[in-house]
Amino acid sequence: MKSMYTRLVVIFISVIVLSLVITFFIASKYFIKHVETEVQSDLIDVGENFISIYSKQDNQNGVDATLQILSKNFYLSLYDESGKIVLKNTALKKKNIKKDQVINVLNKSDVQTKGYLIGLPFEKDGHQYALFIQPNIDRGFFKMRRVLFFSLLTTLLIGSVTFLFVAKLLVKPVKELISATKELAKGNYDVQVTIKRKDEIGLLASNFNLMTNKLNKLEEMRSEFVSNVSHEIQSPLTSIKGFAKVLRSKQLTEEKKEHYLSIIETESERLSMMSERLLKLASLDSEQHPFQPTTYKLDEQIRKIILALEPHWESKKLQLVLNLPQTEIVADRLLLEQVWINLLQNAIKFSSIAGYIKVDILDLDHYIHVLISDSGLGISKEDIERIFERFYQADHSRNKKGTGLGLSIVQKIMEIHHGKIEVESVVGKGTSFTIILPKIL
Repeated sequence: MKSMYTRLVVIFISVIVLSLVITFFIASKYFIKHVETEVQSDLIDVGENFISIYSKQDNQNGVDATLQILSKNFYLSLYDESGKIVLKNTALKKKNIKKDQVINVLNKSDVQTKGYLIGLPFEKDGHQYALFIQPNIDRGFFKMRRVLFFSLLTTLLIGSVTFLFVAKLLVKPVKELISATKELAKGNYDVQVTIKRKDEIGLLASNFNLMTNKLNKLEEMRSEFVSNVSHEIQSPLTSIKGFAKVLRSKQLTEEKKEHYLSIIETESERLSMMSERLLKLASLDSEQHPFQPTTYKLDEQIRKIILALEPHWESKKLQLVLNLPQTEIVADRLLLEQVWINLLQNAIKFSSIAGYIKVDILDLDHYIHVLISDSGLGISKEDIERIFERFYQADHSRNKKGTGLGLSIVQKIMEIHHGKIEVESVVGKGTSFTIILPKIL
């Protein structure tokens, strides 16, 4: 009974058998009641016709012929006023007629009915007679129960065989899904099911294939992520290890030592930043990162971050063009601070000397747009499609100066705020990031 196929078959047959039994008894009861009324009416007609023929003088041949014809379907018996049989035909399996029934009909002036037995009183030549007529139980409607029973039994057999076939068709795709899930559990994310249906099972199969595709992509991303983490960590560690060994040499000048120490310090800071950002991403991915939205002035937050980064943009002689009208927003202040720092640092890093950075706030009906544009190197169309991937860095020549995690963090924070980030860029002319945030979460 653990098999879905077995359960379907057992349940179907049980329901059908119960339904047929109930239907049989209900149909028998009401149908036979209806037939009884119809048969009684027919028996009365047959009896009255026979009485009409019998009552005619000198019509013995007609009476004998009528009895012979009626013998096929009816049993007739004629009783005189003393209760003796004076006439009967040869029909088989008649119902025994009791003496008190005969007397009762003789003493009455109307038709007497009892089930499928009809008693008709009549008079001939001044004498009272009682004609009893009943159907031959081997014929006609008396076979109804048997016919009905075998009809229902045939229906059950045909329905069961048909359902066995249908149930097998229903269970077949389920078995295929079970087999596919076992493969999935083994780590085979390439598995697909070939179920082409438009019902619920087809929808389940379609969603299963969609799930395996996403799992396969996630597995590829996971493998790539692990590979990237290993590479990104290994690179600064190799530098630190190599220059630490060189520093053991006693022949190094102070200038060389300072240079190597500065490299070790830079690589250590890079490792620290990388671990910090990895922890931040892990925290955001876990969906357990504290999310504390408050109402605050967005323009003041961006101004403070720009002032904090002044040494960096001043060193490159960048011109800042600000359009920051007073704007209030409901958001997590600390998380958005990460967004502005990451985007402004990237704008400063990739801007050409004596270029410019523009920051605009557009306060619309339901959304706030923050545009951060620069006159830097720009990003190619191929790279734009991947810049939000973790560890991906569009400027490959500078891949040792960043972690490739900043924009991934920005995108994740936007998801948490139900916002989005858009980017437009022209190689050699600059890049513009647009942050779109809802005013109310």
